[in-house]
Amino acid sequence: MKHYQDTETGMIHAFEDDYDPFTANNRNIPKTLRECQDFCV
Repeated sequence: MKHYQDTETGMIHAFEDDYDPFTANNRNIPKTLRECQDFCV
């Protein structure tokens, strides 16, 4: 699992390792995600 944090809302999103939310054509995934390294703050 990889974890991403929305930089606008602070919400944490988790995706499978083989899923890339940046290249996925899914309109429900926020465009303001950043990948969390050790943990999200």
